[in-house]
Amino acid sequence: MTTPVPPISEPDPSMAMCRGDQAGPCVTCHRKTHRYGHGGTPLCSWCAAERGVTIVRGPLS
Repeated sequence: MTTPVPPISEPDPSMAMCRGDQAGPCVTCHRKTHRYGHGGTPLCSWCAAERGVTIVRGPLS
């Protein structure tokens, strides 16, 4: 059973673990999510799962 995807207005759960300067829009749905690296192309948890991508988030630096 899958969890229903919340509205785009709700941020990705990864936002709870990142600093404000590490936030950016998902490249697919534009939900606010944790981006990785400078100029990274982030995917929110739901878009990543839809594509079969596993996201590994490192410690805050």
